[in-house]
Amino acid sequence: CLVAAPLPAWPVQNLTVSQRQPETERTLWQADLPLSPALRAVNEYRAAYRRLKAVAPAHRAAFDVYVTADAVAFAKAPCTAADTQPRFILHVVPVRVRDLPLERRRAGFANRDFEFAWQGAHFDGACLARAALPAYPVARVRVGQFRPGGDPLWQAEIPLAR
Repeated sequence: CLVAAPLPAWPVQNLTVSQRQPETERTLWQADLPLSPALRAVNEYRAAYRRLKAVAPAHRAAFDVYVTADAVAFAKAPCTAADTQPRFILHVVPVRVRDLPLERRRAGFANRDFEFAWQGAHFDGACLARAALPAYPVARVRVGQFRPGGDPLWQAEIPLAR
């Protein structure tokens, strides 16, 4: 036989499972199960997704894009592995070019493109990727997805009021 129970909406670090005798409520056995770091991370993405979906995205495209004070998030539902295969575009354009490292000043933006597997998770038929923003003031971000060697599959520029 098999018993399955959904996890709660909040992040979970440990589970206690047991079996009780129905008539006496006596515990027949019990086990404490620490969740793996990977499962804890998925739970954190799941909770972040629920918080983000409560507000309007900054941009809607293949992914809804949310910009918070410290990060850019890409959310999609339904979401498949094929949706997250292309690399994500994240170009951070500072208010002051001098805030960029010397090697990025000529380009005028910090290139923070990433693979979904580096900073994202699939859960409950949805997916979410998050990328941190730098501490310096940001004028705008360019977001999207691309396949190496090809044109962007989708792209948008989002001005920020920071």
